[in-house]
Amino acid sequence: MASGFIILEDGRAWAKAGWLYDAVLNELIGSIHLGSDEEPFRKYLEDHLPREGDIDLGYGFIRSGSDENVLRELDLRIVSPRARSVFWSSVERAMVHCQGEDSEPIRNGLTHLHAMGRCVSNGEPPEALTDVNKPMDLPEPGLQEGPWWDDH
Repeated sequence: MASGFIILEDGRAWAKAGWLYDAVLNELIGSIHLGSDEEPFRKYLEDHLPREGDIDLGYGFIRSGSDENVLRELDLRIVSPRARSVFWSSVERAMVHCQGEDSEPIRNGLTHLHAMGRCVSNGEPPEALTDVNKPMDLPEPGLQEGPWWDDH
């Protein structure tokens, strides 16, 4: 059952089990080098993953010490254009680096995510390739998350 969601620019969603969502985000994080100009997005992704001491709920987790309920959901519609660009670059890098027999489910998840991204770029309707029955609901107007919203 899907409990981790990456919502793409047109509302289609990559929806997988929470463990796979976490593993794919970890691969993306690993593809962004510390000290690079992409590091702010790496930190943003890290905030979407549970930490030691957090209480896992499957669909999300409760942050230890703050009781914040964090959903396993990354919505590319509310991140800056630069953050979206870094996201897709990190997907491509992670696909190259994710090797080995043990990595097959993660590699397959990344490949599927990449294919969905190509569909968005090609202007294909969200129903053409998605893991959900219909596009996800629109986010709140004006909602912005992640780095680089102040860049012009």
